[in-house]
Amino acid sequence: MVIKNNKVESNNFILITTIFETIFAFPILGEIIIMNSLWSLLIVSLILHILSLISCIKENNETIGNILGIFASVLGWIPILGFILHIISAIFLWRTYLWNKK
Repeated sequence: MVIKNNKVESNNFILITTIFETIFAFPILGEIIIMNSLWSLLIVSLILHILSLISCIKENNETIGNILGIFASVLGWIPILGFILHIISAIFLWRTYLWNKK
């Protein structure tokens, strides 16, 4: 089955990174998960955002959510700033994902 101009690969990456950012955006839950992983989930999230960004660029898809996600992953260890960045990137990623589903 050949799908043209459907942005399937980038949408899959966007959905995965959106779920990560949404979980990280919950104040206590996100903090517990990130700290219990010894912040290694922020590295995983960073890698996923970079792969998603590359995929979005290839498919001419919106990139702002992933760029914000990269900042959130790099600065996520700073308690208040990381929380705010995860919320903002989750909002932009959900907007991009839902917009592409139309």
